[in-house]
Amino acid sequence: MNTGHFLIDDEVYLTHKLPAVLIELSIRQGIDIAALLRGSGIFLEDIQNVEHRISSRRWQRLLNNAAKHDKSHQLLLRFGRQLPYITHSALLQALLNASGTRNLLEILRDYSHLYYPHVYFHLASNNNFHFLLLNNAVSHENSYLHHQTLMSSIIALFKACDIPSTGITFFLTTGSPVDSAALQTYLGCHIYYNAPVSAMLITDNANHQSLARHCKTMKQQALLECEELVKKRKLQKGFLESLHHYLIQRVTREDTGLDSCAKHFQISPATFKRRLKCHQSSFQNELDNTRKLLALSMLLIGDMSSEETARKLRISDNANFRRSFKRWTGMLPSAAKDQLLNF
Repeated sequence: MNTGHFLIDDEVYLTHKLPAVLIELSIRQGIDIAALLRGSGIFLEDIQNVEHRISSRRWQRLLNNAAKHDKSHQLLLRFGRQLPYITHSALLQALLNASGTRNLLEILRDYSHLYYPHVYFHLASNNNFHFLLLNNAVSHENSYLHHQTLMSSIIALFKACDIPSTGITFFLTTGSPVDSAALQTYLGCHIYYNAPVSAMLITDNANHQSLARHCKTMKQQALLECEELVKKRKLQKGFLESLHHYLIQRVTREDTGLDSCAKHFQISPATFKRRLKCHQSSFQNELDNTRKLLALSMLLIGDMSSEETARKLRISDNANFRRSFKRWTGMLPSAAKDQLLNF
């Protein structure tokens, strides 16, 4: 059996960390604790045990309950602001000593399991922009709850690192809410709703003060501590994340089908399909998502033409690519470039 990933029912969250902070914030906001924990499978006594863990499914239920009872629509955004300080101190030290915006995002991508196990980051960069795409590592259920939390946390990180948060555009897959005040307060006014992906487009505007404060030795020591923690806790990729990394290495080089992926995970095709269904997905969804992420990265950051992108993705012709791209994103490649880069 392949043990290089965790599944939705595997216990990966320490209850005295993320769940404890979310519960404390909820209580302060006047949310009834019994309503918050109802149906989550989490009990107050669990929080006091530093070794107690819960699964991704239970964490999702707790988030769902918090969002359901949060009349101000600010709780998860406030929780996001706390996220950099909940995770391991060595990771925060590495991020504080990043040598600029791109390096900070690279560290965040490489150590996402320490930062927030439910989501992983796909990063594409050039000299002017960084395109940070957020993807669920194990399940697509209510993904917007995780993504808005993560976006709020990255803004908090930028502030802590003295990196200007101006020039950031947020892409949310949800429609514009009736009251967008909370999102505008925590994320700013540059929010693109009904986007094809959850992502942040960040201008490379790291200031000289941040670079002057950067300590390479402290960052390297902190990253070594992070590596040791990953090994000690045997932290792994989520199932969907592991599948994404497998696909992203192959879709530009060879045809990849369900059977070959099942073989990679050392399970039967039928079991592979059942596992994907358990994670609210299918093989075609994951294949399309991988191609969509690559296509957007190539078009927006790589500045490739539709013809070049189609060729890279091994799609037979440009017309077929344009049809596929519109099915993935709801817009044509040229419109995506115009709307997303010039929003």
